[in-house]
Formats: sequence, structure tokens, C-alpha cells
Amino acid sequence: MAVIWLLSAQTGETLAPMWVNPPDKVLHLAEYGILGLALGYALGASPPAALAAVALGTAWGGLDEWHQTLVAGRSASILDWLADLAGLVLGVALLSTWRRRKGRVNGI
Repeated sequence: MAVIWLLSAQTGETLAPMWVNPPDKVLHLAEYGILGLALGYALGASPPAALAAVALGTAWGGLDEWHQTLVAGRSASILDWLADLAGLVLGVALLSTWRRRKGRVNGI
């Protein structure tokens, strides 16, 4: 979470060189996908824990978007927040699928 907050405090030009310019929504999806994996791993394997991971990450995404309104040259976007949400759901879903398959292989 701290890494996301620090990246959000940077102006767009300082985040990536001119020759590296991935689409903004892909970056949001990727960073929040990683956050979803981390939160899902930290909170556990149960469905309520997965829901809590998504809820916590979604709240953090909203705070992140608000934080960007305080940074020169940055702005908040509902589409960025939705990309954050999609990344969180994808990360938690991937972790849940991996845990389920690991359990089947191990006979759990």
C-alpha cells in the first residue's frame, strides 16, 4: 500500500521515461492486482476474507484517487478507481483459484 501511495505522489513525468508509456488503466490493473494478491494472502482463504480483501483494497483505491487531487499535475478518475477494483478482484480471484487447485492436488 505504501508503494502505491508513494507512486501516487509523483507527477506523471517522473513515473516512467517517455519511451515507456503503458496505458494508465493497465498500470492500475497491475498494481491493484498485486495488492489483491497480497491482501488475499494476508487475510486468509475464506470467502469472507476474500471479500474483506477486495473491500479494503477498494477503500485504499478511493483514498489513492483522492490523494492524487492533492498532487500537482494529477487528478482523480472514477475510471482509474474502477480499474483498481478490477485488479483487486482479479488478484483475489487468482489467489483463490490457486488455493483451491493446490488443495485438490494435496487432497485437502
